[in-house]
Amino acid sequence: MKRTKSISIVHAIVLAAGAAALGAAFSFLGATLSVLNRNNGELDTLISSSATSNGRIVSRTLRSTSVQTSVDCSGRPIQEQADVVPAQRRGLIVNPSMPMATHVEVQSSASISSPDNNDDQEVADKEDGLKVAWLMSFPNSGTSYTLHLIRETTNTTTATNYALEGDIKDEESVPAIAGSEEGPYLELIKTIKTTIPEKYILTKTHCGGFCSNCLPINYIETPRSFQISCLSGRRAVQSKNSTGLDVEEVRYSPDVVKKAVHVIRSPFNNVVARFHLEQKRHSRVGDTEWLEAHPNNKLGFQKWCADVDASNDLMEARWTDPGLSKALEGVPCHAEFFRYVQWHNLAFTTARDIGVPTFVLHYEDYRDRFEGIRQDLLNFLELPMIKEGPEFALGKEYEEFYTAEQREAVANLVKELASLETWLQMKDYYFASASTALAE
Repeated sequence: MKRTKSISIVHAIVLAAGAAALGAAFSFLGATLSVLNRNNGELDTLISSSATSNGRIVSRTLRSTSVQTSVDCSGRPIQEQADVVPAQRRGLIVNPSMPMATHVEVQSSASISSPDNNDDQEVADKEDGLKVAWLMSFPNSGTSYTLHLIRETTNTTTATNYALEGDIKDEESVPAIAGSEEGPYLELIKTIKTTIPEKYILTKTHCGGFCSNCLPINYIETPRSFQISCLSGRRAVQSKNSTGLDVEEVRYSPDVVKKAVHVIRSPFNNVVARFHLEQKRHSRVGDTEWLEAHPNNKLGFQKWCADVDASNDLMEARWTDPGLSKALEGVPCHAEFFRYVQWHNLAFTTARDIGVPTFVLHYEDYRDRFEGIRQDLLNFLELPMIKEGPEFALGKEYEEFYTAEQREAVANLVKELASLETWLQMKDYYFASASTALAE
């Protein structure tokens, strides 16, 4: 009888302990979801979470195919600890202490070792020497000015993924990083005397998914294909058959990339700047008929958008779900805005996947707080300020090129398509002209 009573007591204790543990688990889950809902209140639908080997939990939303919002094992979002998505978007540094993640050169867990398992000298060798800081920019968003600013302010050389463009059109490519023949390459401009920076060299990359007048299969990207395009470029080499130069397609290792500067420009202005680029292309080939039909004004821009929108390729693509297809309706140059949002989604994803801190630079900051953003950028790149550098001329803005209905349609599309990081960085561009309902 005593034995039966003892067993009952033990069972009672076990059941009580189990109930307490279960209650604690539910409390923890509730707190975690509360934190996620409080900090990620703009997420439309939280689908699932899955733990990773380094204790992070990745959440995905229906709104994006690439967004990843990380929280630690306590359920507290990493952005609270590391300013991944702060309330103020200006001069934001994303992923300041993220560990290296798996990248396009797929590695097994056994091949990724920590410093404790390596020879000290081998680790030191990897950390020493010049490293790449990507200048990640959707075309026509401030790339050239930012490169000129860094070169002239610091008297240091910049680099590029792409040979024979910009200020260098007739020189063989010179690798920026010792031992990385596949790129990137120094921008050695004959009219400017610069020195190689000691730690980080700002390096131009447009990545991929930005082509104009192309089919969706040519611009819809996966995180993997986008990352590969960020690492890819062109090398100019002396031709074996002539006195000229040949161009080779190349791709370098993500191991040389240690930082990134992510440039964002108002989408309304950025897409109009893409229209201006089209005008330049047609002007170079003497296409006067096209230029007469597309003058450099609101009428010409709207005509160009009508040309873009005449194609239903994106609407009918197998990647386009009914919700996205509906959001694309009424958006002028809808494929251009799709490419713009997709590009920024994947730029955030790529920087996180290769584990590099990212400085988010809004083009309009050059206008609004030039000295502050210049110094913040120099601090991030660990470069000295030697002289003032070039002045910034913002130029004309183009929101008036769109009707109120078109601006609201663009805002709705961006909110539907953008990842969490992209939306929080861009939403301020829309509210001045879109309905206040979007701000809720």
